[in-house]
Amino acid sequence: MRFPREVGLKRSKCESQYDFDRIINTLRDKSACYTSLYSFNDMKWNGYKMTYDHNSAVIDRAWWDFDGDDDPQVKEDAAELIRRLDGTVLAVATGRGFHVHQILREPVIGDRWPSELTRYEREMAQDLSTLDCIGTVDRLCRVPNTLNPKRGRWAVIIDPQRFAADPLGYKIPKQPDLSLSHLNPFLKQSSTFSLVRWVADNPPETNSVEVGETMLGDVVAADQIPMMPCLDAIHTDNPQHFVRVAFGQHLVENLRNFSDPKQMTQAEKDAVIDAAVDYIKDLNWRDFREQTTRIHLASIIEMKTTPSCRWFAGKGMCKGKCWRYDGTVQL
Repeated sequence: MRFPREVGLKRSKCESQYDFDRIINTLRDKSACYTSLYSFNDMKWNGYKMTYDHNSAVIDRAWWDFDGDDDPQVKEDAAELIRRLDGTVLAVATGRGFHVHQILREPVIGDRWPSELTRYEREMAQDLSTLDCIGTVDRLCRVPNTLNPKRGRWAVIIDPQRFAADPLGYKIPKQPDLSLSHLNPFLKQSSTFSLVRWVADNPPETNSVEVGETMLGDVVAADQIPMMPCLDAIHTDNPQHFVRVAFGQHLVENLRNFSDPKQMTQAEKDAVIDAAVDYIKDLNWRDFREQTTRIHLASIIEMKTTPSCRWFAGKGMCKGKCWRYDGTVQL
């Protein structure tokens, strides 16, 4: 593993493999164990919590999360994604779904790579309706071979190729299988897949606007944004995480007038985030934290589009054909 990185839901800084092993071995069967998906070159203590520069994330993998391991469609989708990926692909059955890790041949660092990673992950998972979320630089993920106490299930390493060949017939271990330890996604792994090469071979769609020419203009007033019926859940006091992410994508996509995030200045992105935070604040979610919201929106703003109607329907959020229908699912 690379360090420093975050450990636990409180995102404590962990400086070394020794400290990481000590923490995980203490909590392995007592508490849900999480770690940041990536390590960071720049992590600082601001007096009450750790802060880090997103652009300093050492991106050494792509990652996808499927929620609902008892659902046959979840297994089929996770297996389909594994079949689509090149290089070293590893998987963990988390006790509530599946995490799929694709190791990169060379880690990447810098301000362009979080958005390129997101573009790649979304493209590879296209049409997989049960996908819950993708790897972003602020993401936490389950540590393999630790207990999910809420469900009484272990997060276990699985054989990705055998699982992909027969997702419904593959028997997921009830406890960690030591014979699969070499497939731990947080051990040092080599791979042939290069995100750098993929980006070079698959440039993003462009339009006639010259780089550097603003596309945004004035930020659209948030109260003028049309809201789809499938996002009605944002008006509850504690929406689920995937509802919040989809809402955030829809919100910032409209606030930036559908411009390409790559052609926006940082000042324009900051203006969009400010407007989105003000809008969300008025929804009165019981666990609203402004700084946490800003961190998530900083990742979301790099996503070019809101999820498809197929995605909303797969999450059970679709209320029927509306003004935003895109034809990706039969309604």
